[in-house]
Amino acid sequence: MARETVENLKKKHKKEIDEIKEAMHLRCADCMGYFIDSKECKNKKCPLRRYFPKKQTIESQGFRKKVAKLALDKKNDETLINLIVPPEKKVVKKIIKNKIKRRKKV
Repeated sequence: MARETVENLKKKHKKEIDEIKEAMHLRCADCMGYFIDSKECKNKKCPLRRYFPKKQTIESQGFRKKVAKLALDKKNDETLINLIVPPEKKVVKKIIKNKIKRRKKV
């Protein structure tokens, strides 16, 4: 009976749970230097370590775009953003470069 309740709650609040997971994954990205050097958490004291994103999540295109947007929001330089966004996604790079140019003008 209790198990059914937990499953129903998970279904009911799936959107909120997914948003929380994404926020934790982006926090890991920020802490790990946007996963440029490593895709493995080495901080044994971090309370989010057990929720560290899987390698498939880190390498997915959608997640990389969100990480690049996070780096852009933190006003990191263009070379760092080029390391974050995979080279085959030149369209995304072009959009990010244009945003950087616009911010520099302001």
